[in-house]
Amino acid sequence: MVTNLFNQTPAARDFGYCTVDVLRKKITFTDGGKTVQVGAVPEGGLVIGGGAFVTTAFNGTTPTLNVGHADSPTPDPDAFATALVISALGYIALDELAAVTNTKPTKERTITATPALTGATAGELEVIVLVANQHEGVK
Repeated sequence: MVTNLFNQTPAARDFGYCTVDVLRKKITFTDGGKTVQVGAVPEGGLVIGGGAFVTTAFNGTTPTLNVGHADSPTPDPDAFATALVISALGYIALDELAAVTNTKPTKERTITATPALTGATAGELEVIVLVANQHEGVK
């Protein structure tokens, strides 16, 4: 169990018992081409759901979003979602949760989102990731 959450960036959440937690991060058209940190999943935490909630449609040429992780030595920027089209309002579910890229981490995992926004001058969304955390007895 994590003993000090204040020296980690971003802090992984571990309540010491089984819970479903939510990571949430706003992304705007100014984040195009950047890798945005959504949050951290503690060791053994499972990504079980989530998506992108588009509140202002993105314009430009085929705006898309990948959601993945920055694990070392093999980061996978689209482990949980690949090229979600974000040009319309609404909720778009993560589309790679049943893929072999969705694995149980053996150490803390940083969740990332990467928007591809060529020519975008408008757009805003919230990335939402549902994580099933474990307690000490479930390893």
